[in-house]
Amino acid sequence: MVFALQIDSVNAGRTRQERNTGDVITLTLIAALLVTAIFYLVIQQHNSTFDNRASSEKQSYLSGNTKRLKLLKEKCRALSMQCQDQPALLAAVSQFLKRIVIFEHTNYCPISQALMNDPVTVSSGQTYDKKAIQVWLMAGNTICPLTRKTLLESAKTKLNTNIREKNAIRLGLEKLEREFDCLKKPVHSKVPADNHHMRHVA
Repeated sequence: MVFALQIDSVNAGRTRQERNTGDVITLTLIAALLVTAIFYLVIQQHNSTFDNRASSEKQSYLSGNTKRLKLLKEKCRALSMQCQDQPALLAAVSQFLKRIVIFEHTNYCPISQALMNDPVTVSSGQTYDKKAIQVWLMAGNTICPLTRKTLLESAKTKLNTNIREKNAIRLGLEKLEREFDCLKKPVHSKVPADNHHMRHVA
């Protein structure tokens, strides 16, 4: 009888020990899950902040020269719709649009794929839009996007403005805008000319 009670006592002790071990394992798993969840939330917050910043930087490309060129394209398309009954003017607008595309591709940033607003030159000798190359460098890149050459350590803080390119873009845009103003005059003067002709016939 005494022997049986001793065996029951030992089994009861083992059961309590197993329960304690099980509780420790459960608590450890819960703690691990909490740490994982917190880590995941921190990563998500970091990614969201980076995405918002990248989106903001991308939107900033649509300013200055880029915005002016986009507006000029839209005006050309609108003008082409207005002069469908004027083959000569329609052909002239079409050629003008081609010139805009050539101008854009000649002076665009390889990173943003848009006309440069503030062209700067990096140590590799390549020219990029300032905001675009800054985003590239902030992402941890240390090489030139085009040449793949390693950039100097001072690249992040020393970006030399390409004055020649900046002036060429400014003058090119101004010329295109002046030429467009001359191009659209025949459309605006068409109605008064027709009215004058009708009065003369009457």
